Amino acid sequence: MHAIGKIGVPDSALQTPEPLTESEQVQIRQHPLLRARVLRSAPFLAPQIPIVELHHERPDGQGYPYGLQPDVTPLGVRIVHVADTYDTMTSTGTKRAHHSDASAMAELWRYAGSAFDADVVEAFARSPRPLARAEAAGPRTASASPDPEPLEAALV
Repeated sequence: MHAIGKIGVPDSALQTPEPLTESEQVQIRQHPLLRARVLRSAPFLAPQIPIVELHHERPDGQGYPYGLQPDVTPLGVRIVHVADTYDTMTSTGTKRAHHSDASAMAELWRYAGSAFDADVVEAFARSPRPLARAEAAGPRTASASPDPEPLEAALV
């Protein structure tokens, strides 16, 4: 269900290791709206639609598709935003550079409070998840090695 909105996005925009063109960014930023539209046809999924539609909103109001402020972005949405970005950064199934768990956590900390809800990043960092090899990185520390790809690329 998570990737259903990407059906309407060209593979070239989804799989390129290169920075996206402005046109590709516009297409990618439509995927939450496409997902929500598909899910609206299944009434039993109605409670999940805000999560699907808004999971790229940010605490600094610079997210998409609406640029919402944090006080109107539901907690579930903020949680999925962190988890989705972490998954994107650590996934080996994309053509984008693969981050280690520690590197991905360092990126989440780096943008906590601007791109991500800081309390959600804190909770995620403390969660007992199988991927928590993030030698975790003490809170808010950067990894020793440079990241293979900046977070901005993972956010689209």
